[in-house]
Amino acid sequence: MKLDQECVRNVLLTVEAQPYGKRLTLTDIQKEIPNYSRDEIAYTCLKLSEGNLLSVDTIPTGEFDKVIVTEIGNLSFKGHEFLNTVRDEKIWSKTKEIAKKTGGFSLELLTAIAGEVAKSFVNTMIQSH
Repeated sequence: MKLDQECVRNVLLTVEAQPYGKRLTLTDIQKEIPNYSRDEIAYTCLKLSEGNLLSVDTIPTGEFDKVIVTEIGNLSFKGHEFLNTVRDEKIWSKTKEIAKKTGGFSLELLTAIAGEVAKSFVNTMIQSH
């Protein structure tokens, strides 16, 4: 399955909007971002967990390397840092544009690109004052 960068950002925004300690189910998240399937959201949550951006509870299915997402918890510090970098719509759009030109998409690459785009925006703002 392909990891969708918009789904990544939307899942993180949805989880961040919850009160501290509230655990979400896939159904809860799908209600907030209905344009993604349950499988897309589950896969995204698992990958965000593997990337240490999000806490996720799972149970094994008995099949090799396959788990079921039972609950989604809080963002990690790294998750907050990533989200804060891509929160602004202008920065996010530019980040996606650059990522598309590179032909790759990974959380690390998005983080690096978003950081550079954010720095560029800040430098532009500083120079204009």
